[in-house]
Amino acid sequence: MTASSSICTGNSPRKHWILAVIFIVAWASGARAENIRIAQEHADTEPFELIITILEQSIEQYGDGARLQWVDTTSMNQPRALRMLESCEADFDVYFSGYDTEREQRLLQVDFPLTMGLLGVRGFVTTRDRADALQADVTNASSWLIGSGRGWPDTRIMIDNQYQVSQTSYENLWAMLNTGRFDVFQRGFQEAQLEIRQRGNNLHLLNNVVMLYPLSTLLYVNPCKPELSAQLESMLHRAFTEGLIQSIIYDDPFATLAIDRLTDQTVHKIVLENTELSDNFRSMISRYWLPEIKQLLQQP
Repeated sequence: MTASSSICTGNSPRKHWILAVIFIVAWASGARAENIRIAQEHADTEPFELIITILEQSIEQYGDGARLQWVDTTSMNQPRALRMLESCEADFDVYFSGYDTEREQRLLQVDFPLTMGLLGVRGFVTTRDRADALQADVTNASSWLIGSGRGWPDTRIMIDNQYQVSQTSYENLWAMLNTGRFDVFQRGFQEAQLEIRQRGNNLHLLNNVVMLYPLSTLLYVNPCKPELSAQLESMLHRAFTEGLIQSIIYDDPFATLAIDRLTDQTVHKIVLENTELSDNFRSMISRYWLPEIKQLLQQP
């Protein structure tokens, strides 16, 4: 019997060794593919449940066995976390945040808006003792002092549109709102409802005003992992094409309330320009935005 034929013999020790090596390599490759390491910016994830649900269900159905692995980044602010991601030295490979042209240039951007433009539907949270006065003065919102996060795209957009903004960290913003350091805390309309439910009866979401501008939550990927960025974009596009993402959004009661505010003629709408949009982002608006948002933004 020749050496070559012995490899094909069912009882060959060499064959068993080769199969064992193949199994180990395949298992290791599969283990890497199954874990998508994504940053968890906030200890409390409930306000981001819509985004998390879209990601988890899309990956479950179209991710070919991949799984999300959440990595705690609550101890660092967003700019620092993004710098670490850019350096390829972070212990996570994916970060979700609002669109920003600088992030688009520095990182690998997954060109799919996770909530189809809902991040740009903004509400104003205030304390109950100031709610009535502010709701009676929504046409003068440009005179309000608005709380917003340091480094957030929303902050830049409001400043670019001549609004007065007080900037600090996320948790400090809630403390400053409660002590009257500014008039309102500007939040995504959908997430604000959850935050108010968690943080007590002293807070109130103004119900007769909505701010709107082109913005969406996107995934930003470690620039050393282009194959992961391509995988995520393909997966999300497929989930959109087959209607999964739309069904999740329209089944979410907090998202539908935000959409209802856009179509309610009694609600005052403040539509702002986002001056820093790439052609690539404008293409996403045309392809993926919810129709209720696209109509107000007067996009084709």
